[in-house]
Amino acid sequence: MPGIYIHIPFCVKKCPYCDFVSYAASTVSYSQYVEALNIEMMSRAEEAQGLVFDTIYIGGGTPSLMPAELIEHILKLAPDSFHVDENEMEISIEANPESVSAIWLENIRNAGVNRISIGVQDLSDHSLRVLERPHTVKQAMEAVTLALEANFKTVNMDLMFGIPGQGMDDLEQSLGAACETGVHHISCYELTVEQGTRLAQDVRRGEVHMPDPDLIADMTDMVESFLTSHGYLQYEISNFSIPGHKCRHNLNYWANGPYMGIGCSAVSFLNRVRSRNRTSLSTYLEMIKEHGKAVGFSECLENEASFRESVVLGLRTNRGILCTDLKKRFGINLWEYYGDKIERLVDNHLLESEG
Repeated sequence: MPGIYIHIPFCVKKCPYCDFVSYAASTVSYSQYVEALNIEMMSRAEEAQGLVFDTIYIGGGTPSLMPAELIEHILKLAPDSFHVDENEMEISIEANPESVSAIWLENIRNAGVNRISIGVQDLSDHSLRVLERPHTVKQAMEAVTLALEANFKTVNMDLMFGIPGQGMDDLEQSLGAACETGVHHISCYELTVEQGTRLAQDVRRGEVHMPDPDLIADMTDMVESFLTSHGYLQYEISNFSIPGHKCRHNLNYWANGPYMGIGCSAVSFLNRVRSRNRTSLSTYLEMIKEHGKAVGFSECLENEASFRESVVLGLRTNRGILCTDLKKRFGINLWEYYGDKIERLVDNHLLESEG
């Protein structure tokens, strides 16, 4: 089923590797931004007619900078504009360790949030300093413990590997510490150098040296084998969960399903039209005030292009893709479309074909 993504573009500071749209927390008042979200939701209700949403994902940025009462207000706005399945809702929020407290967690849990993703990134103080994260390992572990004690249905921990200076022993230690917490879900991503980030500039100038690709390959294998051996089932390239705790919101992305994006820079995909809101916070606020919408880019995907995207997105998951589903959705036969390319990948054990 389709999902709603709500972007909170505020951070205490910009991490050197981050290419997400975010601004200093003092840029505008939180209440002013929430009012803009309210206006946008109401003005875009017509776009979502006929859709029933069963997930809401509040991402950022650092949503945990926002007071709990405003998070609660946001969650009350969505059902006023969109048809949501309130009995089956998965409501996720991202949080950073240094900006959560027991009372904040309790309040957002009471507001309806049932899944929280904590941006730990690593459980080594050395790596956290390299990444310029504003928290320590101690703060990270305390935040995870508080989240588990707050009884969210799912607690996710975000981790990274391939951090400059990180070795195999360091990674194994972090993975072990993460598993010992008992979190329900672990997202473990390779640190990538994104264009336009300060990390990219530092690498280009030779001030930062990224790990050797062979080490990255070994780390990838370790992440998969270690987490699997500790009961976390890999269901997507970077995502592992104990049974019953997969992220439904993200599964919809990988199925190339429809979603509504609300907020500065948020992306939507509805009726094969992909659109993105303005990335400038001031422009977003001005356009919402004047027009109720702030779309800066849109494109309509033809049937064939949407088919290709569905293939690529589906192959991110361990479930893979069902040829019969693709044929039903797009009227295209996978084997006929890709021909010997599929056969060659299967022969080289880069794809598996079952049934």
